[in-house]
Amino acid sequence: MEKLRCLVPESVKRRVAESTADDLPSVSSSLVHLFLSLPEFHQVIGDLADPGPNPKRKAGLCCKNKEAALDLKQKGNQCYSTGDYSQALRCYSQALRVAPIDADDTGKNLVATLYLNRASLFHKMDLPMESLRDCSRALQISPCYPKAWYRRGKVNATLGN
Repeated sequence: MEKLRCLVPESVKRRVAESTADDLPSVSSSLVHLFLSLPEFHQVIGDLADPGPNPKRKAGLCCKNKEAALDLKQKGNQCYSTGDYSQALRCYSQALRVAPIDADDTGKNLVATLYLNRASLFHKMDLPMESLRDCSRALQISPCYPKAWYRRGKVNATLGN
């Protein structure tokens, strides 16, 4: 992505920076025209959408995969229970990247559960603001998730709110 940003001419960057809401259709059209002419843009889009020759990558970077998310969640849970918090954080964060927003996990939304697991981990790591943020994200997805309300209450108590 950085490579693409560097390919945008200064005149176009200036036009974007100086544009208003009324200019949006024209500026957007100019950017699309520019990017469509760049082979690098097509390469980035291909990388995002296509798994390529690597057999371990079952889907492109943008693809969601419930099974992979559940596997990463389970690994994160194991790491959490053994006290390997940095690895648990990696697993939960990776699971959030690949989890479909509407996936179900034993009657609960998988993404909400992942946010709540990560919130619990952040709380254990003494990162209350991050924990509060993830509790709120879980509640945005599943407003009637009692465990998320409980966890958010615990974090607020820690923060003195």
